Amino acid sequence: MIAIVSNNKLGLLFTFGQDNNEIIDELTELFIQRYGAETYGEAQVILVTSEKFFHVIKNAYHLPGPYKLMSQLGEYISRYIDL
Repeated sequence: MIAIVSNNKLGLLFTFGQDNNEIIDELTELFIQRYGAETYGEAQVILVTSEKFFHVIKNAYHLPGPYKLMSQLGEYISRYIDL
């Protein structure tokens, strides 16, 4: 399962200079609070989108990471997600 959720639904307020691992950890925690540990566990890929960026909080095929440009979303999906 692939989960794509808007950060508007999770509500993380990003701050300038925030540590990448801190961002991923906070988004993961907010996702689990909103959708549950079962959904988190079943998903192979979880992407959190914002207006200009998307964040990979879980990917069975590639390392998670923050701050990828939304313009790269299609390339990311075709390269790192086995559909």
